[in-house]
Amino acid sequence: MSERLADRFKAARGAPIEVDGELVEMMHELSSIETPTELRVEMVTSSSRPQGLRLKARDGDIVLDEQVLDDVVLWSDTAPPLVIAELRPSTDKAMSLRVWNVWRDDAGTMQAWIGDAGLVAEDERSGTLTLRCSDGFDAPDFADLLVDLTLAPRR
Repeated sequence: MSERLADRFKAARGAPIEVDGELVEMMHELSSIETPTELRVEMVTSSSRPQGLRLKARDGDIVLDEQVLDDVVLWSDTAPPLVIAELRPSTDKAMSLRVWNVWRDDAGTMQAWIGDAGLVAEDERSGTLTLRCSDGFDAPDFADLLVDLTLAPRR
């Protein structure tokens, strides 16, 4: 049996690794967000397990449905197909947003960064980043969760 992605990430101290010619990350960071910015999140899953996207703000906030947060999880089985939030940097620093995939196991517990979990980040269209995510079950399958993240200046 080949080494699990979690073991390879541990050996690489969390740095990206190569899998079948693609760069795979544990998490992806959007940085240098200096002004209020609209974030559009679209998710599609091919998995029967509930998949999610975790968003963690540094030096700023995520404003979603009038709630000011620094940590959000959007679930494939409860979030609408399109989620629109505002990224609001602190006044003195640019913010960054870390994103990674999560999923719920059979007991309903949120899991991340175990087994064969990882993500491939692709810049496909101007302003849109596509994440292809593998949960920790079975062999790596970067179609478990597909996410499009689009950043646009706040109007």
